[in-house]
Amino acid sequence: MQFTPPESEALIIFGTGLTDAPAESAQGLQLTVYDIEEARSGCRDDERRDR
Repeated sequence: MQFTPPESEALIIFGTGLTDAPAESAQGLQLTVYDIEEARSGCRDDERRDR
């Protein structure tokens, strides 16, 4: 099943047999962004807040 959150360009796929990765694994995970520098900056900001 494919799911696209409202007003989002994200696409999430749920299902069984889609990958050989074990449950809860990030193996094969892909993240695609328009602006890698902006995305990295946002991740660093989140990390600083969590400390």
